[in-house]
Amino acid sequence: MFRNLNFALLSFAFVIAAVGEGRAEPQGATILTVTGDLSHGEEVTFDRDQLKEIGWETITTESPFLEGEQTFTGTPMSALLRYLDIETGTFVAFALNDYSIEIPLSDARKYQVLLALEHNGQAMRIRDRGPIWIIYPTTKSDSLDVNAERRMVWQLKQLDYTR
Repeated sequence: MFRNLNFALLSFAFVIAAVGEGRAEPQGATILTVTGDLSHGEEVTFDRDQLKEIGWETITTESPFLEGEQTFTGTPMSALLRYLDIETGTFVAFALNDYSIEIPLSDARKYQVLLALEHNGQAMRIRDRGPIWIIYPTTKSDSLDVNAERRMVWQLKQLDYTR
């Protein structure tokens, strides 16, 4: 009985510690790492469920990489910025193949950029541009920056933040 009580107390203490820090460690596979000068530390990792808890939206838009309108669901970049307590600066987005590009964080609000985890209702796999694809809603924006197409990083693995 005391062994179970000790385990329960230790588990409870772990949960309280994680909540006290403002976030829990990923329980599933890490699919995104954010690094840089963050208020949460120098590195924050996320699994799919954590990103879903931060925010979850669906958009339908055209993509220069696919034919016709497509539906994407995922975490709005603006919600991730709120979660990380970031207001200004730049992300350098890194893909699994080491492609990288700077993304001004003003894009998150201006264009409603999405960290898409689902495409047409299906979780994206690595072979299908997943697990995360940065999507700019091209259909709804007449003033989209000419660099937006290059900023639509698929197979996203890391965002490096600078002020």
